Amino acid sequence: MAMIKCPECGKEVSDKAIACPNCAFPIAEAKNDGFIRIKLGTIKSKGISGKQKVTITGDDKILWEGIAGLIAEFKIENSIKVEIEYH
Repeated sequence: MAMIKCPECGKEVSDKAIACPNCAFPIAEAKNDGFIRIKLGTIKSKGISGKQKVTITGDDKILWEGIAGLIAEFKIENSIKVEIEYH
């Protein structure tokens, strides 16, 4: 289990959580098809406006790239640490 930052409130939350325990933002949607689905919210911080570009990496590989507000969907075969970067 890895800890990630909630895209909505920024609090630490388990990557296994369905929703953030602090703000109820949906983190991942559990399915039995082997895919990971993460709804990526926008980050409200100084100097950043509009929709941010998001990159999800794991094992030094880009797993998904897109824009905040979308649902990231990707499949991994083995357990890896996944990092979400808003930029």
